[in-house]
Amino acid sequence: MNPKAIELLEAAGYLDAKTIASQKIADITSELAKANNVLNIIDEEPNIAIVTEWLKPLEQEFENLTESEFSPPPAQQTKSSIQPKPRLASPQSNTQSANFTSQKETSSTKFAIPIAENYIQENKINLEELPSGKILTPSNTNSNQNPQNAQTKLFDNSSAKKQALDKSRILKMETFHKEGGRVAPMQKPEVNNLTRTTKRSTNEGVNPESRFFIKGVLHKNSFRFKTGCLFFLLAKSLIITAFLITPLVILDKEKFHWAVWAPLLAVIGTLILLTAAQRAQCPICNQKQFAIKKCLKHRHAHRWPIVGYMLPTALHALTFKWFKCIFCGTSVRLKE
Repeated sequence: MNPKAIELLEAAGYLDAKTIASQKIADITSELAKANNVLNIIDEEPNIAIVTEWLKPLEQEFENLTESEFSPPPAQQTKSSIQPKPRLASPQSNTQSANFTSQKETSSTKFAIPIAENYIQENKINLEELPSGKILTPSNTNSNQNPQNAQTKLFDNSSAKKQALDKSRILKMETFHKEGGRVAPMQKPEVNNLTRTTKRSTNEGVNPESRFFIKGVLHKNSFRFKTGCLFFLLAKSLIITAFLITPLVILDKEKFHWAVWAPLLAVIGTLILLTAAQRAQCPICNQKQFAIKKCLKHRHAHRWPIVGYMLPTALHALTFKWFKCIFCGTSVRLKE
């Protein structure tokens, strides 16, 4: 049967031979005409002659259609009627036409699609490029006796056997609550990750609640951070010394004449604070710990009343070898 005819029949709701057998040719033609007007599947409007020619291969499936219904009047026959007899598309169809199955078996076959010869010529279909299929014959013994007729199936219906469920792995809820699952816990690697944990000898014998208990993420450049803290303390010392010595000039200019140069200490301390002291950075947020910023500081950061955050952080890092970032609050250690 013409593939376009099959498509139009399916669009009109005729999916199998039983559905077509329960209707009259006139009703089928009317439904196909309506469907073709909407979908425009074929060029010409279906009539009784065309529909009868389409359904002629399924004549053996019908019981309520008489022989007269399949012989349309000569006046209604058009050029669009399919003249050649349909045949299965197969590379060996020209030599094995005698082994073809009947139209009844062909219509009930899921994967066999009859194609008219004029349709093959119009669409320039190369039969050798089509996938090979098993050709049905009136008797199954024909294909078995002749090994040349044996061809591979289009679809392999054999599926891999599903693995059987291992019932021994199923536990009852009571057993699970008492004994727990059978999954072994993960074992920690023998080599400790120094980025997260310290060496065993580092905190051996130290109270975990003490400040001397080193904790936190390992700083990859602890030496740079320590030198930044030292430069920060030096800068603070120079600035404080300059403010303490400068007033001595007012008390006794002759005795403390050298105090005139004290403001230079403040200048040097400020330069150190803005340059060398900025080497101290947090490895997590990359914020400079001794940079003056007008922002909220972390509530877990080191802080002294009036003094602020920077000086306590620097002293804590040099004394206890770990500190909490002023901005993100992460504990960072300077020792493995």
